[in-house]
Amino acid sequence: MKTIKVNRLRKLLEDFDPSLLGYVSNKELSDVNSFDDLRNLLIYNKAFEYHFPNYSNAMEYLVEYDNTLSNCVSAIRSLIQEGYNPEFIDSIFLAELLAEFNKVMAFTNFAKPKFNELFPKL
Repeated sequence: MKTIKVNRLRKLLEDFDPSLLGYVSNKELSDVNSFDDLRNLLIYNKAFEYHFPNYSNAMEYLVEYDNTLSNCVSAIRSLIQEGYNPEFIDSIFLAELLAEFNKVMAFTNFAKPKFNELFPKL
């Protein structure tokens, strides 16, 4: 069963984005028992991180995906509540945070229904 599960999970990841396969091992996939396990594994292994090369690219991303900065303001509030030092928050940091969030959401929207079809009893 574990081999079948791992192969199905690998196919699911490949169907969304083949590069995700580079962030997980078969052993890690064999330990997945829910969609949340899979998503958290990918987050933990930094599969959704994106690094903007400069402020200009970061600002373009923010304008396109959060032009009111409402998502970023919410993220800043959460970070400060968690004890993050606000002086290290800049446009590149916010754009990278937003890009990671957007990738996680895109993955969740794509993969969760398929995961539930593949593993109705997990």
